[in-house]
Amino acid sequence: MTNEPDKAGKPKARRTGRRETVVAGKKYVLGVFLSRDAAGKRHYHSETFHGSAGQDEGRIREIIRRHRAGEAIRANADTFGAFLDEWIEAKRLSVAESSHKTYKQTVEKHIRPAHGNKMLITLTADDVQRFYGKLHDDGAGLVFIRHVHTVLGMVFKLAVKRKKLMGSPMAGVEIPKEWGQDEDEDGAAAMTADQVAAFLKAAEGERFENLFKLAFQVGFRPGELLALKWADFDLQAKTLRVNHNIVFRKAGDWYLKKPKTKKGKRTLPLTDAMIEVLNRQRKAQLEARL
Repeated sequence: MTNEPDKAGKPKARRTGRRETVVAGKKYVLGVFLSRDAAGKRHYHSETFHGSAGQDEGRIREIIRRHRAGEAIRANADTFGAFLDEWIEAKRLSVAESSHKTYKQTVEKHIRPAHGNKMLITLTADDVQRFYGKLHDDGAGLVFIRHVHTVLGMVFKLAVKRKKLMGSPMAGVEIPKEWGQDEDEDGAAAMTADQVAAFLKAAEGERFENLFKLAFQVGFRPGELLALKWADFDLQAKTLRVNHNIVFRKAGDWYLKKPKTKKGKRTLPLTDAMIEVLNRQRKAQLEARL
């Protein structure tokens, strides 16, 4: 379809948008057609533009370019704190209640106080890097800093998906290698063999004696240990398999949940001594039921 010809017989140039003059040569209201919806309704982007009549055409072309590229048309005016609320709400609908609680605590205690009042679009990799340095100087361990790193990565990933940012600043953030040897990783906080022996000696005769022995043998998380069923124990293969994790929710009850990842489902070999412990535990349970 061609445009209607002008008086000279030439087709008129198609305008890329409409312009309403507020103050000639200084202020205009721009309207740019973006798309039609399923019902055929036309949708426009509107904004007040400050500049000359020639500059407004450049802005209209920029709006169209950004729209076609899937980029944010306006510079985002959200504070980082406001977007943290948006992210927390999104996570509430997509993760387990316990994970959501952990994420929210990390945000409220550490991330929001440090950056919540800043504009989302102004946060840089350098800001995040200095934040990690302060956490480290304040005594935070590497494992916790990595957790914060993971949370921030998810926050900025959602901001990019929702067209609030052109790209994530996390691409330029690193955790220094010299932080790798702290008590979270070099084993200084772990129990020694003598301490384990003393602990198990003190637990003799206690209700959870066998559970403690199993915990030191396989190294499962507490939630994984408490979710074990006898069906997870293979006597012939001498193995124990993790299939569930026990989780508490606000309603006041416990429920079994599948591991988040494939690696979470795993099978570990058992020693003969541990198999004997499990057999005694099973026998004790059967006798208690009788």
